Amino acid sequence: MSAEAQLRASLLSINGNALVAEFCSNGESVKAVADCCERIALWSNTIRLAEPENGALAFIAEMQRASHDVAALLAFSFYVPAAASMRSAAETALFYSYFRNHPAELITLATTSDYFLSKADVLDHHKQHTDAYRRFATKVGFPGPFNSWYGKVSGIVHGQIPGAWGSRLALSDTKHDNQILARAVATFAEGVGVIETLLFLTVGIELWGSFQRESKRGLLKGMTAERRQLFGLDGK
Repeated sequence: MSAEAQLRASLLSINGNALVAEFCSNGESVKAVADCCERIALWSNTIRLAEPENGALAFIAEMQRASHDVAALLAFSFYVPAAASMRSAAETALFYSYFRNHPAELITLATTSDYFLSKADVLDHHKQHTDAYRRFATKVGFPGPFNSWYGKVSGIVHGQIPGAWGSRLALSDTKHDNQILARAVATFAEGVGVIETLLFLTVGIELWGSFQRESKRGLLKGMTAERRQLFGLDGK
């Protein structure tokens, strides 16, 4: 059998509908992933309404798309690619927090192939120049959780922990692993948490007065009273 025929046969042996159905029967995982996607969608919609003309909104759209990819990839048991999309959601949120106020650099990014901005560059910028970040980041332990989560997910994406999120060698063996799925879902939820903290510190506190009341209440859901008071946020 030719390589082409083998690939075709292997792909056709994957029962995608059955994989999705099995995932959807796992109520705990589905709820957790849905909650994560809902939080990302809330941030995406809120920011778009607050800054409708901002040229960097494409990063926010990409953040939301990445969250959808996580859901789809987990449903099909593609856990390592799902980790890559989790990281993409975090990176695009981070890049939006910078490029929203740097239109010249955004043009350079779009037109110059060798222009590069690292995660550390952006976080250092906020540490030096973003008022809310300078005032509150250390008090809430940021960016420690962000860096820790990012490093863990990058280790999965780059294959530094072989087999941790799956050891399948044959496409025809594609199937769910409940332990890995639970680990991946928990990692997604942790990532959404650090994305939210990042967005509050770099965008949300600054724009809070321009957010709609319903959005404010949604964003504050789950936040401790202590942190809400620290950030000076209300739902009005």
